[in-house]
Amino acid sequence: FYLRDPSAVRGKARLNLAVDPPPDLVLEIDTTSRSHPEIYAALGVAELWQYSKKGLEIKHLDPVDKSCQAKDESQYFPGCPLRMCCPNI
Repeated sequence: FYLRDPSAVRGKARLNLAVDPPPDLVLEIDTTSRSHPEIYAALGVAELWQYSKKGLEIKHLDPVDKSCQAKDESQYFPGCPLRMCCPNI
């Protein structure tokens, strides 16, 4: 999802991450296997939401050191009780 500047990609049929900015937020729903947050961080994605049988995990990604930090809330929706909306299954 492009939250900060959606106009940067609005109307494009295809994205080229070599030219276009990375998404601000990625939502991943785990049905079979999980990806690696470091890949999203390397692409420049700032936040990853992973939903699985464990519930919703929110991770802030650092593109410089390719690390991820689990957080209790989204940097884009501060104060919104997302974890309460998506409890463990």
